[in-house]
Amino acid sequence: MSFYLAGSRVPRPEHLVLLAAAVGVAPADLCVVDQERLAHLRVFTGRSRARMATVLGMAEATYRELENTGHRGRAARARYDPDQDRTLPWQEWAAPLFGVTPERLAAAEQRTREHCRAERERRWARMDERDRARVAAVEVAGRQTRAILHPEG
Repeated sequence: MSFYLAGSRVPRPEHLVLLAAAVGVAPADLCVVDQERLAHLRVFTGRSRARMATVLGMAEATYRELENTGHRGRAARARYDPDQDRTLPWQEWAAPLFGVTPERLAAAEQRTREHCRAERERRWARMDERDRARVAAVEVAGRQTRAILHPEG
């Protein structure tokens, strides 16, 4: 516990839930998060990535991609609910599994996408500083690929 209080270690998701319950607060109340992303919502539930993937009914790799990029694959689409006899959008059926509102889930997805984009740009800038020739070669390959895939544009 002293490691947590000192900030030198953070509890695993399942321990965060237990600690929060012990002091009578929500797991999110024990965390300092500026921009809540999907990973934060999962941790607040006390679930590992593998467990969250199972709860959402998707492969772990699919969930990892969602949590890292904010982009949903085919597994994270609308689902038919026979009890309501209607198709529920992703945010509506998944939000309760994250323990949040659909609006909060949508906002976390958006921040996850923004974070992913910013991280990609930072990595690209660092690579550009270290190896300009490699960056130039990647850019040429990208233009060639786009020309092949979209010859008219």
